[in-house]
Amino acid sequence: MTSPTQDFGKEQSRIVDSTHSIDSAQPENDAGHVRHLEETIGVIEADIRAAIGAVVAAVDDSGAQMKRARADLDEIGGANRQLNEAAAEAGTRSDAVSQATDTIAQASRGIDEAMLQATACLDAATRQVAEAHGLLGRLSDASTAIAGVVDAIAAVAKQTNLLALNATIEAARAGEAGRGFAVVAGEVKALSQEVSRSADDIRERIGLLAATAQETMAAVGGANAAITELAPLVVRAREGSEEQSSALAAVARDSNEGARCVSAVRARAGDVDAALGSCFARMDVAGENAGRAAAAASSLTDRFVAVIRQSEIGDRRRHDRYPVELEVSGQIGGQPVTSRSIDISRGGMLLDASGVGDGIMPGSEARLAIGGIGTVRAHVVGVSRMGLHCAFDDEDPAIRAAIEAKLAAIAGEYRPLVARAQAIAQEVAQAIEGLVGAGSLSREAAFDTRYVPLPATDPQQYETAFTQAFEGVLPAIIEPPLSEDKRLTFCLAIDRNGYIPVHNRAFSQPQRPDDPVWNAAHCRNKRIFDDRAGITAARSTRDFVVQAYARDMGGGKVVMMREVDAPIRIFGRHWGGLRMAYRL
Repeated sequence: MTSPTQDFGKEQSRIVDSTHSIDSAQPENDAGHVRHLEETIGVIEADIRAAIGAVVAAVDDSGAQMKRARADLDEIGGANRQLNEAAAEAGTRSDAVSQATDTIAQASRGIDEAMLQATACLDAATRQVAEAHGLLGRLSDASTAIAGVVDAIAAVAKQTNLLALNATIEAARAGEAGRGFAVVAGEVKALSQEVSRSADDIRERIGLLAATAQETMAAVGGANAAITELAPLVVRAREGSEEQSSALAAVARDSNEGARCVSAVRARAGDVDAALGSCFARMDVAGENAGRAAAAASSLTDRFVAVIRQSEIGDRRRHDRYPVELEVSGQIGGQPVTSRSIDISRGGMLLDASGVGDGIMPGSEARLAIGGIGTVRAHVVGVSRMGLHCAFDDEDPAIRAAIEAKLAAIAGEYRPLVARAQAIAQEVAQAIEGLVGAGSLSREAAFDTRYVPLPATDPQQYETAFTQAFEGVLPAIIEPPLSEDKRLTFCLAIDRNGYIPVHNRAFSQPQRPDDPVWNAAHCRNKRIFDDRAGITAARSTRDFVVQAYARDMGGGKVVMMREVDAPIRIFGRHWGGLRMAYRL
């Protein structure tokens, strides 16, 4: 696996190497050829800018489309969540209906059983009523017969009483001889009278019994009629209960089936939700990738321009530039300006655009009062995120002399820094050549561009075929300058693609898990810094480069730096650059 910049770096390496051989093959004084090459580079640069602009627009459009797609997916997810909630509520209600249906079905089955028992009881009651009616009929008949017997006994008692009366009369007539018979006749009379009274009592009771029997028979008849009327009602109620049980059973089956369907809907909704979650994750990754692609494509223009301008064939600069802050005021394109310089050379200066109004275009005429120099006539040759690129037009010898004097003073300040950077670059080259000479590293490995990502690193770190070998020799070269000059922030070697295999100890700490902010500030070794400043230092083949920029230290901390860079050549081949950065 390689860095996103690797293939581009290889291609640019080929461009620079081939142009270097072309440049060395042509006479240095061939001005026409140089102008032709400059025009060719300008056309290539314009085409590349246009192509990259189209790529950026396409990536931005893709990002916007993904945002809209994600919004649509959000709506689908919301609808799916509502469906899931509705299914959950339906499931709850379906469960409640199913439970209620089961309860009713159980009650209905109980009613069926009770109705069956009621029917059986009614049948038994009908039979018992019929039997009671028969018994009562027979009781009535028996009562009638007993009444007849009692009547017969009463009649006998009456006759006996008459006979006893006649016997008494006859005994009285007989006198003393009939006295005993008279006693017997009196007893018989008394007995007959007792029998007559008992017969009357029995007759009365039998009458009451007969009446009760008749009333009972009437009541039993009424009960029998009621039972007869109730029986079909019970039968119909039982049949209705059976139909209700069948209907409830069907409802229970449908309810259970509905519950299963609701469960299936919830399961599918869960699957849809999981799929949407996966889709969201992929869309987020795609969005992040699109963002990184847009950022990479957007920065590619600056990187390409920096690469081309730092090669021998593409470098349009005729003079060295030095970072310096000088007060600048005056007019550009008729607009008043108050600003400061970022860098300056014999041919022009880079002006901070923050103190300049909008609407200034390339070609705008300028009249600028520059601190320590004077008022200079110039024109704007370019507008970029770095600022306004101005070219000096003034041919006044006094102004030219002032510019030269100012540059000489600035160059005098930088001269020892440049010499120090060139000397350390030479030490690094000798150390690497020593590794190759000792057999610790091959020439091919020293120029390896297969940047292998180190797992679990954030920001991403890489290793190459030369990383470990360089870690053994470079610290002894790049660490001492930090203690020799307290203004120095870092001193390091960077390869042609912006890869820093070894950094100073303060910036080479082991990474902390899940702490990318701290890592960004303290773990800057084994990382690729292919921003404008990094790629300028890495690709420049000039004797030295002096540049100023804002350095991101991580965690939102940014510091202004000025940097002196010198190229590193190994066995005559450009490997990268030596960077020495000082706080402004």
